[in-house]
Amino acid sequence: MDDRIKTIVDLYTKENKTFREISEIIGDVSPSTVRRILITNDIKIKPKGNYSSKDYHFTSPFKQEVEDIETLKELFKRCVPVKNIAEQLGVGRKAVDRKIKELGLVRPRSMMSREQYDDSKDKRIVELYNCGNSPNEIAEIVGLSRCSVKNHLKHCEIVLRDISNGLFLHNGKKFPEELKNYETLYDMYVVQRLSKKDIAETFNVAPSVINRCLKLYNIHVRGDSEAKFGLMKGETHPNWKGGRTSLYARLREFFGVHQTQEVLKRDHYKCQMCGSEHKLQVHHIRHFKNIFEEILSEHKDLSLKDNENELYDIITKDDRFNDLENLITYCKECHLYKVHNYKKHKDK
Repeated sequence: MDDRIKTIVDLYTKENKTFREISEIIGDVSPSTVRRILITNDIKIKPKGNYSSKDYHFTSPFKQEVEDIETLKELFKRCVPVKNIAEQLGVGRKAVDRKIKELGLVRPRSMMSREQYDDSKDKRIVELYNCGNSPNEIAEIVGLSRCSVKNHLKHCEIVLRDISNGLFLHNGKKFPEELKNYETLYDMYVVQRLSKKDIAETFNVAPSVINRCLKLYNIHVRGDSEAKFGLMKGETHPNWKGGRTSLYARLREFFGVHQTQEVLKRDHYKCQMCGSEHKLQVHHIRHFKNIFEEILSEHKDLSLKDNENELYDIITKDDRFNDLENLITYCKECHLYKVHNYKKHKDK
């Protein structure tokens, strides 16, 4: 250890000098360099604060105490800023903050408790608010901030309007009384399962108003999946093809067992469009559904429900149903996206 480093270590450990004081004594090193030198030489750094055997300057907040407690309380009660209190008492701000915590004093958060609060505008502000003006509009009229206007209203014990009622007044409308009734809203949304849009049209309001009312009454708001549940079924579904009966399902099974394998063997287990041998499917050139409906139309005297077995025998023996020339082998890719022109989902 050279003499310079030994001097720094001695000043810190034996004389309790600070980094800054050592820096000023040595002359050409910064406080941060002093700290690095000490750490490099395995010197334990003392914690910040009023550690023992160290004489702080009298302005240090660790040595200052507020003597005039009554003046502090009086100034604090008048909501004088801590900085100004510290100046009047001749101490640092940290000393004032520490004493305030020790005394358990709580500063009012609102200007309403201050002695300089001006209540001359209260009457005007309340009148404007009761006439339907918003805090923003009142602020422009009386020359105050929006926050101050709201504080004046709270000071006068005026219950502030919520967003929904405020917008209705702003647009010159009246909030529907029916929407204030929990039973009415519950019946329409939960029991009748009407959508927010349908309810909104009933009361001539926006769907967002219905959404706020539902949340206000703690009525569970349906998500997208719940909202669409039961709507896209039967004839309302985009893939609807007239419905499926048990007879239709049995004929599809017959086709899969007796005809599919024959066609695949005939076509040498290859796609007749691209030659692929993977994921093969058998396609009806003339649609299966059209053949099924055509044969049914020729037997209108037979019921799908009561004469299912009889119709099954008739259709499975019909040449149109068993015509292998109407069948061709495609791979899944060609069948779906080239023959049926389905669209692929693009990765976003």
